[in-house]
Amino acid sequence: MKHRTTYFLAALIAVILTASGFQDSPQYKILFEKARFTMESKGDLNGAITLFNEIIKKYPKEREYAAKSQLNIGLCYEKLGANQAQKAYQTVVDTWPDQTEMVALAKTKLTQLSGAVSESNLKAEQSFKLAGDLYKEFKYESAITEYEKVIKMAPNSRLAEEAQLWIGQCYCYFKEGKNDLALTSFNSIKKNYPQSTIVPLTELMISQTHQAMALNPKKKAVITLDNRTILDPNTGIRY
Repeated sequence: MKHRTTYFLAALIAVILTASGFQDSPQYKILFEKARFTMESKGDLNGAITLFNEIIKKYPKEREYAAKSQLNIGLCYEKLGANQAQKAYQTVVDTWPDQTEMVALAKTKLTQLSGAVSESNLKAEQSFKLAGDLYKEFKYESAITEYEKVIKMAPNSRLAEEAQLWIGQCYCYFKEGKNDLALTSFNSIKKNYPQSTIVPLTELMISQTHQAMALNPKKKAVITLDNRTILDPNTGIRY
């Protein structure tokens, strides 16, 4: 019984000392540990990103912890599979060059991601070529699958913009008529790539699809000459 009482008191003292230590810690350190716990133990990556950003915003003079927070934001984005990871790591390098340890870690991550991006872009090009071949063979469903792979592997590339356009074109040619899905695909280009040079062509495709739906739900809205050339039946202009 005496031993149990001794162990209980020791544990109680440890808890009190730990709590006391947190009370004495600066608020930014407490918030940082909370963010790490949210990321590592709870697995709430988006919640952790919010907390790390709060540290950077509230305590910009605490450069060590601001840089650590930014690096952890990159780690969170990387685990989420988000494209913002590279930008987050580059921010560490650009904003806190005096934090050499964090900068070195960020540069290592950037190198790793760069290699992964190059490999991903190569695979995206291969899928785009395969999709074009499938399209020529009138295998539209299979072509869509490959075009979707392109968008997933290289989401911010010109290739992804073109892949989205050709997904819409594939839907226009489905025998059962899927012009509604074609419109969804075309509109996603305007939404996701508003500055793209193919937006005018996309607007033409949308207009032609609406016309085809009004006249005949199964009528083809445009004429395709090959896997990269589209003919406007009204003007004869090639795109």
